[in-house]
Amino acid sequence: MIIIRLWGGLGNQLFQYAFAYSIAKENGKKLLLDTRFYEEDYLNKNSHFTVQTAQILGLNLEFNDLLKNVNLTLPMIKILQNRTINRLIRIPKRFKMPISYEYRYCKETRFRFDPKLNTIKNDNLYLDGYWQCEKYFSKYRTELIKQFVNHSKIVEKYIIENQIDTVCNVAIHVRRGDYVNNTRLFSNLYLLDEKYYIGALKYFNLRFENPQFFIFTNDLDWTRKMFINSDNCTFVNVNRKMTDLEEFQIMAKCKHQIISNSTFSWWAAWLNNNSEKIVVAPDKWFGNRDIIPSSWITLPSED
Repeated sequence: MIIIRLWGGLGNQLFQYAFAYSIAKENGKKLLLDTRFYEEDYLNKNSHFTVQTAQILGLNLEFNDLLKNVNLTLPMIKILQNRTINRLIRIPKRFKMPISYEYRYCKETRFRFDPKLNTIKNDNLYLDGYWQCEKYFSKYRTELIKQFVNHSKIVEKYIIENQIDTVCNVAIHVRRGDYVNNTRLFSNLYLLDEKYYIGALKYFNLRFENPQFFIFTNDLDWTRKMFINSDNCTFVNVNRKMTDLEEFQIMAKCKHQIISNSTFSWWAAWLNNNSEKIVVAPDKWFGNRDIIPSSWITLPSED
């Protein structure tokens, strides 16, 4: 059995699931999802976390069950996820220890790709980390695309009405919102400014004739001011009637992407199945040093 702890927003959940799915497939194991992070009682006791939901469960995933539905008691997990204990177990290069007669706890302790974790064999594991590198799961790209890209009627209608399948279009993701408003939690993240986005627009305008830009953002006022002099821009979900998952699906359907330093737009770009796609990403990223695929273009994120 492979158990994966899901925590954080949609982008983080996708990384966690993709890694665990890969490990389960490689070893012929069942896959359980631990979604207890999203329960009200947990969030009330850990107010430093941004309130999130297990949005990934709205996708067409291939897993066996949720951990809370299974008669399996692993009390050591609660101890190892204590904030103080968690800091200690992150000191070694990698951390794995028995938590029951059958199960071992595997903690990601470094924000970079660890090839040894890709060769885990014949273990019943509880996985806890982010696993933000395509090298962990790229072997199963086809299967993951089928699970992660399932369009709702709202998404299909938007794609048809805006000719996303036919015109030369570029999705632009501008994430501010929580990065700006919760500086205590996101103090280590790089808040991208106009320079990055202006440089990315120029990059595409030089390569394509009249590209159409579709803009996705959680800070509409700031983003509109930045793009006020830009032609061929369409702001997506202005009336906020679409869910995050629906925005995500439209972003992934665009032919090219300009992403922010956000796992949300990283996944939209990675799931884009256009063989000629161009993905522009910022050169600075808090998290896994191996997160940006070698085929993507990086542009300066600050002066």
